[in-house]
Formats: sequence, structure tokens, C-alpha cells
Amino acid sequence: MANVITCFRLTLIPIFFILLVWPGANAEPAAFFLFAVAALSDLLDGFVARRFSGVTEFGRLADPFADRALIFAGLIGLFIRGAIPAWALAALVGRDSVMVLGYAVGVYLKKPLVRVNQFGRVTNFYLMAAIVLLLFSVAYLHLPIYSWLFYIGVVLYVTSGLVYIGQEISLLTEAVEETIA
Repeated sequence: MANVITCFRLTLIPIFFILLVWPGANAEPAAFFLFAVAALSDLLDGFVARRFSGVTEFGRLADPFADRALIFAGLIGLFIRGAIPAWALAALVGRDSVMVLGYAVGVYLKKPLVRVNQFGRVTNFYLMAAIVLLLFSVAYLHLPIYSWLFYIGVVLYVTSGLVYIGQEISLLTEAVEETIA
């Protein structure tokens, strides 16, 4: 069931993106709604997977991929709309690019390096919530407080990335030492 929810989220992403960036469509409210539903489905699929022992290999790969795809679609769409600056987009995409690189190194060494921690989960949730509020602002209110909440999300998200990078470096050092020995 959790995998079905993840696949549902993946199908919402391109529809959301098109609604957000399509010129003259005036579809911001629909884009806001779809992103909010997709973000909430992330909470739901995690709950369902843990509650009903439905954690699968597909889910372990697809769920984080869906999270990144949803966040990237929101960020790129908001950047295209002029709602966020390039530095914020670059910081968030850069953080996740480094994370993916660390994961690839772990796969190459046959040793997964990235361990999801509570801080990472909380910052992911906060960033998604901040994007929801920013999309709400784009669709309805245009209040600067939502931009500030988003910038706090950028700082938290990058900080959690630095925590993960520290863990990756430590585990990578151990893996290299084991390989050499």
C-alpha cells in the first residue's frame, strides 16, 4: 500500500510542475493544492510502511526519489516564477547532489553511507511545509513571511546535509581503511 502512495505522489509531480509554470494558466491554486497533497502523501506512505510492516526495497529507493523530485519540481517552478532566488535553488540542489554522490560512493564500495536520521526527516518535512506555504503565497496572499519561513528551511536543509556529509566522510574513511587492510 505504501508503494502505491509513493507512485501516486510520483504521478502528481509533473502535473503540479506544469500547472505552476504554464504561462497565463492562472493555475497557482491548483498547483498549491497538488503540492500539498503530494507532500502529505509522503507522511502517509511512511506511516503506512512502518505501521503495517510494508517497508520494501522499492520503497527505500522510490520514496526518497519521490521526495527529491517533488522538492526539485517545487523549487525549479518557484524559481521560474521568480518566487525564490537562484542562490536558494543552488544551495538546495547542491546539498542533494552531494548526498547522491555520497550514496553512489557507498554503492560502489558496497557499503551504504547515508543513514537517515531524525534531524534529516524534520528538515525535509519543514522544507516541504515551507514550500507549501510559499506556493500558497504565490497563489493567494503574496506575504513576505512565507519567504522568510522558506529561507529558514534552506538553512535547516543545508545544515542537515552537512550533518550527513560528516557522517559520510567518517563512514567512507572506515570503508577505505577496510578495503586497504
